[in-house]
Amino acid sequence: MQSHELRAILFSDIVGFSGKMAVDEQATMVMIRRNAARHKRIVKNYDGDLVDSMGDGFLCVFTSSQQAVLAGLALQADLAAADEDTQLRVGVHVGDTIIVREKSLTKDVFGDAVNIAARIESNAPAPGVWISSRVAEDLRNHPDFHVESAGIFNLKNIPEPMEIFAVQVSDRIDLKWGPEQVPGPKLGLPIWLSAMIAVIVLSVGGLSIWSALLVEPDTLAVLPITFISSDDEFAYLALAIQGRLISDIPQSDAVRLISLASAQKLLAASEQFRDEELDYFIEGTLRIEEQRASLHLRLIETDTEALLMSFSQQSDIDQVTALTDSAIQEFSRFLEAMSSEN
Repeated sequence: MQSHELRAILFSDIVGFSGKMAVDEQATMVMIRRNAARHKRIVKNYDGDLVDSMGDGFLCVFTSSQQAVLAGLALQADLAAADEDTQLRVGVHVGDTIIVREKSLTKDVFGDAVNIAARIESNAPAPGVWISSRVAEDLRNHPDFHVESAGIFNLKNIPEPMEIFAVQVSDRIDLKWGPEQVPGPKLGLPIWLSAMIAVIVLSVGGLSIWSALLVEPDTLAVLPITFISSDDEFAYLALAIQGRLISDIPQSDAVRLISLASAQKLLAASEQFRDEELDYFIEGTLRIEEQRASLHLRLIETDTEALLMSFSQQSDIDQVTALTDSAIQEFSRFLEAMSSEN
């Protein structure tokens, strides 16, 4: 089920994550676990939904600008109190958002509000919380917020320059970040069962077994489908196809599809978006000519930029749903075969 709703969107990520991972992977993973615990705790404190994460980055949704900004400030305050060698960027925007729910849980969000929030975050300083002019307007009548213009910015794929604001809060507001609860590397098993697993691992030289228990799936992003046509009437189909690919290609223990919002954030953060957190991506075009639709899609390995498979079919414009179904089936079969090989 999906609906259009006015929501405040918060994006955050850690500065220099890739460099930290290259220098000290183990210490960086501890930092990532701390950051994940921090976000889960603080977003819940401010009645928000943590919709998606990509290692060091998080997408969160709130019912009001004030709650989103307070959560962002609380994240920075909690990080400062922890005295970690970590810097966090935070961006907030509010606007019309498409909310996708399953059994009352928010599963995904997309729309211009998400896109703008991601671009604000990618420009924000660290530490700091930057907000859009719409969020600034929502806060102007609250005396405990201090809002100051950071300047006019030309954000990628946003047609008009936007004024962005830095925000701080007075000492009169007690930011709610709560006690720190850092998840350790343990599996949460009973002691006797953990011991049994350890014995099995040691007795069979089971380093590979232990590694298999901790291995994370590869990540796959479906990037925006490029729409090509002299008529914009059917431009919505490109977004619909991207959404279907993300939601309907089956996930497995080996491959995890990231959300539409996370794919938008990757593009917002970098022109090349080549990132060690992303293993594969699907890109393509939808061409509409004389009531005929041509869909061309490619699955690319991020590190090598190798073409792993491609899909190319045509149909009448009223058969785009069936065309998308065919693409989903082919990519699903390929990914299943690739997972079984690994």
